Amino acid sequence: MYGSTAKVAAFPCGFSIGSRPMEFVNSYLHLGHLISNKLEDDDDIARSQGQFIGQVNNVLTYFCKLDCFVRYRLFQSFCTSYYWL
Repeated sequence: MYGSTAKVAAFPCGFSIGSRPMEFVNSYLHLGHLISNKLEDDDDIARSQGQFIGQVNNVLTYFCKLDCFVRYRLFQSFCTSYYWL
């Protein structure tokens, strides 16, 4: 329906698998991404930022006495994705 302003239903649908009704959830994790029923990615971004901050904190805490260059190289290997390089 083009140009429609119909909203997604706020109640679970009546689907069932093996005579058991499907559970309605607000969000779920699929292939490393948080999928929400509102089609927003705010929660996924916040989760990814938290993971990144945790990785940075671990590198800084465990290797605080090393030279800055060595910490930088550790940061590159532990905290950045191969896809960003």
